[in-house]
Amino acid sequence: MIWWQRVHWPLRRCGHCQQLAPKVTALAEALKGVAKVGVINCDEQQELCSAHGIQGFPTLKAVLPGTTGRAALADYPGGRSAKEMKQWALAQLRSRVQRVASRADLQAKLLQACQPGGQPQGKGRASSALCVLLASDKSETSSLAKALSNAWAGKVAFGEVLQAGSTREAKADLWQALGGPPPDKLPAMWLVCNGDLASKQLYQVRVRVCLCVRVCGRAWGGDRLMKRAGPLLSCFSCARALMCTLLELVLQGEMRSDALQALLRQYEDGRKCAAAVPLTPATDFSKFSASVLKQLCKDHGVECKVRRRT
Repeated sequence: MIWWQRVHWPLRRCGHCQQLAPKVTALAEALKGVAKVGVINCDEQQELCSAHGIQGFPTLKAVLPGTTGRAALADYPGGRSAKEMKQWALAQLRSRVQRVASRADLQAKLLQACQPGGQPQGKGRASSALCVLLASDKSETSSLAKALSNAWAGKVAFGEVLQAGSTREAKADLWQALGGPPPDKLPAMWLVCNGDLASKQLYQVRVRVCLCVRVCGRAWGGDRLMKRAGPLLSCFSCARALMCTLLELVLQGEMRSDALQALLRQYEDGRKCAAAVPLTPATDFSKFSASVLKQLCKDHGVECKVRRRT
């Protein structure tokens, strides 16, 4: 995730800063969940502004991830409308989302990153053992997907199936590997633990709906009082006025930054994917880290003993 910063002199002494202030507020709202927007007052942060050679006000800079792991500053060269600033900020987003166009890509570019022993530590490996596969009807990676891939770099691996970029046969083979045709609604997202497609889950949410039907006709007094009793509605004016039932619908989850961040935080410490490790004679436990093995023992009520090599 990038930081977009406005450096200014106190507003009462800077007319241009006053004019830009509402546009920066609009920019922050437009980039919510994708990039962070901050403001620096050079009257209060003189050392910081001097260290970065700030001379004119207002100055607009973006703090970008550097190639060596250190942040890099980039000067904004464009116009001062919120639309122009937003377009430039989105163009600075680096994508860590792997393009998946075939079954072979799925394994080599994505699943290997969250398999035990699949990638060396720090070489694209996901510390939480979680892989996220996105499917989109677009031809380019979305800004939200780019932002998430940066925010969770090293913890979660991201891949994406786009509308373009593969043949019909390759894409059909890919969907077969995923267990069926693509969802009716795109974009969609799957969560895969430990690189094992048997553990894959489509990102869904459960919604409870109370469905009521009137059955007593005129005996229902029209505007009589109804009271809520638990999850169901009960009618006290006519015992047969309403027949109610509680339905639980499973719907595809929305692609919103706050909802997706909350979902990924559930996997951050690796416990969820550790619990998904299949306990079968075919499982090679030598590939798993000590923390995953300890979690497995704990989940199954087995005492974990560590034997030190001599």
